[in-house]
Amino acid sequence: LFLDEVTSMTLGLQAKLLRFLQERKVRRVGSLTEISVDIKLISSVNQDPHTAIEDNHLRSDLFYRLAVVFIRIPPLRDRLEDLPLLIRHFLRQNNPVLGTKVSGISENVKEMFEHYHWPGNVRELAHIIEGGLNLMDQETIIRTRHLPAHMGMLRDRAQDTGPQHTDGPIPNRHPAVQGSSPPPPPVFPMSAQTRENEISMIREALGHTRGKPSAAARRLGISPQLLNYKLNKYGIDRHAFT
Repeated sequence: LFLDEVTSMTLGLQAKLLRFLQERKVRRVGSLTEISVDIKLISSVNQDPHTAIEDNHLRSDLFYRLAVVFIRIPPLRDRLEDLPLLIRHFLRQNNPVLGTKVSGISENVKEMFEHYHWPGNVRELAHIIEGGLNLMDQETIIRTRHLPAHMGMLRDRAQDTGPQHTDGPIPNRHPAVQGSSPPPPPVFPMSAQTRENEISMIREALGHTRGKPSAAARRLGISPQLLNYKLNKYGIDRHAFT
């Protein structure tokens, strides 16, 4: 039995759950007969359980009863290396239901996903993939135009073209006529500048910490997992700074 977000239960209901976990018996409403139940229980909370206990959202006795084996799953923003695996999973899950045959995402969407902070965690990614599939017909690649409105600021950095797997600026299909205003200047490549800034900051942090990843991650204000992901992504060898 999986209980999701236990902290959303009232304290009174948590007390009943604790009693059930101790006795492994339930009684239906209006019945006088107790039924023995043999289950394995998995539960989750969406915040630090010790903070939830301090805020009176979680009973301490219930937490220690549930947390026989305690696993902390980092938020998606701290394990971006899982993005390809999760995207493939949600595509396999939704393609048969929606009748689509989408095989992946464009390079621009990939870039946007890697720079997004994912406030809604994995569930937000699942909804974005499902929402994108609902906007597609015979296409096989999710592009920036298929993304939801709340990602508009990122989406506006790139536009889609043709059947290629990468996005790019939409070409001007109207030839210039004499007397018309000059074409607008090219858009500043923000994603490229962001990449260079990240590389520079990571190198500086590694230099100050002599290549120690944990110390560099603390200096950057990110998790060690996310730093390791970015080291692999940008091909930075931390040993070169020792």
